[in-house]
Amino acid sequence: TGVSLTLNEDLVHIREDAFDGFNFVGSITIPSYVSGIGKRAFSNNAGLQGSLTIPYETRVIDDFAFSGCFGLNSLSFYNYELSRVDDIGSGAFKNCYGFSNQLILPSPMKVIKSGFGNAR
Repeated sequence: TGVSLTLNEDLVHIREDAFDGFNFVGSITIPSYVSGIGKRAFSNNAGLQGSLTIPYETRVIDDFAFSGCFGLNSLSFYNYELSRVDDIGSGAFKNCYGFSNQLILPSPMKVIKSGFGNAR
């Protein structure tokens, strides 16, 4: 059993490689004002579990941000009709095998660079 990782609510950007290979086991809550998630920010965290909700303010999910997080079982965009996400980088969710829900992409989506390779 894991724990919940809750990041500071004042956080506005998650930098490149911030938690890459962190070996965290549990769920994560991304603060609502995070505007960008950097390259490989959470990649290679097979123990990351549960559902992942991308906050309303997030605009960019960079390359390989969640690649290899195959413990995640659900991905959603908070208020997807109004969500600001418009760019999902290459391999952002590559090898996320656990997704079991229907994915509805946000309305302003402009760019998806093969962001879901091997995701199921």
